[in-house]
Amino acid sequence: MKLCFAAASTVSTLATTTDPTKWEEAEGKFWELYWGELAVVENEDVAQKMFDFGTKLKTESPAALPAKDLVVPSIRIAHACRELIKDSWNVPLITLPKNLFE
Repeated sequence: MKLCFAAASTVSTLATTTDPTKWEEAEGKFWELYWGELAVVENEDVAQKMFDFGTKLKTESPAALPAKDLVVPSIRIAHACRELIKDSWNVPLITLPKNLFE
């Protein structure tokens, strides 16, 4: 659960910050989560959302902040993590609509 919250926080920073230093720190954290700890516990949906985010992240630059193209992929990761937590921990959360950001 801790790693899901870390991923959601990291991608939201990348999507919304206007501070290049914070952005670069969050970019490093994203790749640490992507290639390491989160990969141990993520399900297929979280893995796909992280992959999609990483693909978009590679095209972004801290010179053009905020990175508005990362907003929807960011919330998709948060929602995928939410479902992972709901299913893994048997937490009674409502199911969000699948097409929320399509």
